[in-house]
Amino acid sequence: RALERTQNCAISGLPLVDPVVCCALGILYNKEAVMLGLLNKDLGEAFQHITSLKDVFEVDLVPNPEAHGGGDVQTSGLNVSIARFACPISQLPLNGVYKFVAIKATRAVVSDKAFKEVGSRDECPVTGQKIEGDEIVELAPENVDELRKVILAEKAANKKKSKKRKAVDEVKPKVSGMEAIARRMKVDVEKIEQARQSKEGSDVYKSLFAKPDKKYKNAGELLVAAPGSRSGRLPGV
Repeated sequence: RALERTQNCAISGLPLVDPVVCCALGILYNKEAVMLGLLNKDLGEAFQHITSLKDVFEVDLVPNPEAHGGGDVQTSGLNVSIARFACPISQLPLNGVYKFVAIKATRAVVSDKAFKEVGSRDECPVTGQKIEGDEIVELAPENVDELRKVILAEKAANKKKSKKRKAVDEVKPKVSGMEAIARRMKVDVEKIEQARQSKEGSDVYKSLFAKPDKKYKNAGELLVAAPGSRSGRLPGV
C-alpha cells in the first residue's frame, strides 16, 4: 500500500506518468486525471480539497537507477515491483518507507534526509534556489486526514469571506460619471453643474466630454491635460 501511494495516481490508480502533480496533502496524481476530474466534476470525496488546478503543482520525479526494466511489473494496472523513482541526491527510493518532500518553487522531489543534510532549509538542494517554508510539502504524510480537514475549513472560510465582500460591494452606492470627474478634479459636483449652466462655463463643461483633437498615449496623459488637473484648473471654481 505504501509503495502504491508513491508509484500510482491517487485518482485513477494507474502508474504515475509525466506530467505529475502534487497537492497540499502531499498526494501524487497524473495531471490528466486531475483535469478530467475537474472537468467532469466527479472527483471523489477524498479529493474535494482540489477545486482547480491552482490546488496542485507539477513535480519532477527522478527514475530510480536500481529499478531494472523501469519497475514495470504490474497487477491490474498497479505497480507491485521496486520503486520506479528515487531521490536525485541520496538515491533513496521513493517507496513510501523513506520520508520525502516536494518543493513547489523548483518542482524537486527529494528525500527528507537529503533536504536536511544538503545546504540549508531555505534553499532547494537540487537547484540552490531560495525557498519559503510554505513551499515544502511532505509526501504521503501520516496525518493526511487531519490536513484535509484543515484545508477544507480554510477554503470554506475564504469562500464565506468572498461572498460577504461581494454582498458589501453590491450595496455600495454607484458613483455617477459627474461625481467621478469631480472627485478626480477635487471640486464640488454643484460647482461643475453651475459651470455647465453658466454661459462662461459651458465651453469648459463641454471640454470635459468632447473628443480631444490631440491623441494621448495613455489615460495618464489625458488626466493630466484635463481641466482642474495639475496642468490646468477649472475656470470659476
